[in-house]
Amino acid sequence: MSFIKENLKEINIKINDFKRLNNISYDIQLIAVSKQKPVEAIQNAIEWGQYVFGENRLQEAEIKIPLINNPRVQWHFIGHLQSNKIKKAVELFHVIHSVDKISTASEINKHCSNIGKIMPIFIQVNTTQEEQKSGIDPSTCEELIRKILTLKHIQIIGLMTISLFTEDNDLIRKSFQSLRQLKDRMNKEFNNLNMKYLSMGMSGDYEIALEEGATHLRLGTSIFGSRK
Repeated sequence: MSFIKENLKEINIKINDFKRLNNISYDIQLIAVSKQKPVEAIQNAIEWGQYVFGENRLQEAEIKIPLINNPRVQWHFIGHLQSNKIKKAVELFHVIHSVDKISTASEINKHCSNIGKIMPIFIQVNTTQEEQKSGIDPSTCEELIRKILTLKHIQIIGLMTISLFTEDNDLIRKSFQSLRQLKDRMNKEFNNLNMKYLSMGMSGDYEIALEEGATHLRLGTSIFGSRK
């Protein structure tokens, strides 16, 4: 699987060149989205220095994470989180990217409290206003943040979005810009918030996301190849 090495090398060169050319000092974290990929592919990526992985199906992650069993690896949950899966997600994952309901946040908080854990989360925002997508409407973000801030075992570290699946780069850019602007507004609104991160950008649009301030890129096919 030498192509994984070459893909990781190419992507990291692009990220580092972007940071250098734009005098960027903040960290940009590459999340290798390993859903539907075998353990061997993940192990291969680890061999070439990739230690952050994203999964969106809990049943799949329950099998793969114990098999990897590497303390250096950090696991991010990036999919829709069902209420009956939250307890296991809290046990397995280091970061959750997809919180869009107070009920989900409350369940995360409850299970984290039981094991003495504080869970970093991203609030998922539906910046494209597509009915089939998860995520809160931007207009309700303030209300959700206000409620989550009362939960002691959750730390809101940023906002997440999935852009449009389109070839219109202007529309893609607009969705990323709106997420960045929303983060800035929320940080001004809440003195005790200080969100630092933007989880946005996938294999087809991550270069635009970088230009709009992404700090966490969720890349799958550009690292591991296409899925069945």
